[in-house]
Amino acid sequence: ASILPALWPILDANKWQLTTYVGNSCHFAIPGGDGCQEEIPQLESDLAVRPYDLVLVTNFNQGLQPWTYQKAWEPVVASGSRIAVIVDNPSTSEAAIACVTRVVGADHTAQCGTARTEALPKPDPLIAAAQLVPGTTVIDLTPYYCTADRCPSVIGNVIVYRDLNSGNSHITATYMTTL
Repeated sequence: ASILPALWPILDANKWQLTTYVGNSCHFAIPGGDGCQEEIPQLESDLAVRPYDLVLVTNFNQGLQPWTYQKAWEPVVASGSRIAVIVDNPSTSEAAIACVTRVVGADHTAQCGTARTEALPKPDPLIAAAQLVPGTTVIDLTPYYCTADRCPSVIGNVIVYRDLNSGNSHITATYMTTL
């Protein structure tokens, strides 16, 4: 859902259509997660019946095993769709969120951020899964979020993160649009 604001202008300009499948606590994997026992089989059926030019896959890195994604993606690729994985965005910290929201005297938001090692704590299993499914592309936007050592909370005078929810940091629509 967070990437949609960046996609709308491109979709409109090219007269492309977009079908979205967005879920809370769901993963396009088998098993698909606690919140979507019914939704994943329906998604698989939809994608097998109607191949898409491109299926974009992304989700919060919760450490699932790559083979769980592979199991779900292989039938989609076999039906004629291509898959592009968008690597999970870096997470932010409570201190970085507090830094941005603190208004005291001069603007110090350029100092707000999270260490890269904390923001990207573990490998994204989507990357490993993409290597298991032939023809799957990986789109890694990390260089647009992070420098060599930290992931700033404000980039180009735009606030990057809108929240910190159980370690899952959602990107602001404004920042996503700048990408």
